Amino acid sequence: MHADLVGRIGRCRAGAPGRGRLRRVTREALVNDLPIACTLLDAERERRRVELLDRVFARALESRPLADGYALRFAPEAVVLGDLMQVIQLERECCAFLRFRLTVEPGGGPVGLELTGPTGTKAFLESALRVGSESEIQGT
Repeated sequence: MHADLVGRIGRCRAGAPGRGRLRRVTREALVNDLPIACTLLDAERERRRVELLDRVFARALESRPLADGYALRFAPEAVVLGDLMQVIQLERECCAFLRFRLTVEPGGGPVGLELTGPTGTKAFLESALRVGSESEIQGT
């Protein structure tokens, strides 16, 4: 929806009426304008949490808070990678503000998932997805 605006030049009103300046619309600016909200209905979100998210996040070996979200570390197992890809695929559809960074370390090292976004993302992850609570205890 907003992606077609990335890189375009837009008009922005600045200062006195009739005076405007050009500003480049960046991807970051568009992402920061997305609402921190899940588009799923409460029942759908709860079902997904119970059927997938709780299971996946319970496998986290470590949960580390970031300024704008959480970094999770997982064992390098094929089933974990498959589950993380499913989480990313599903959550990017209903939580458009989330940024996902999946890291697979070389030599059979751990798998990392960073969930970040604009201001308010960390609190959303803690309340709606319950990231950082039980998985944080496992990592310490």
